[in-house]
Amino acid sequence: MLATCEDVLPQRQELWPRFERLVGLRGRKMYAVADLVAGTYSTCTPVRSGDDPEQLGLNLGSLPPGSPWRRSVLFVLDDVLHLLTARVARRLVA
Repeated sequence: MLATCEDVLPQRQELWPRFERLVGLRGRKMYAVADLVAGTYSTCTPVRSGDDPEQLGLNLGSLPPGSPWRRSVLFVLDDVLHLLTARVARRLVA
């Protein structure tokens, strides 16, 4: 099951909690990928017996070839990028 948003930090931060509420966390492996060409960010989890992606408003799909990153790594990267952006902005204003 797959959910996609625009690849901007506020939308990415909103996507994860919504996706987790829809599919649940217990026993799930969660993955994500940013498509730099399309400008999108997608979260994904394998479909299990009893899942109904259509009822949840999710798409069926798969991540493109490559190394999908687990959620925890992505949140660390988001935090680091956010901090670096804030520091650069403060230096430009000062």
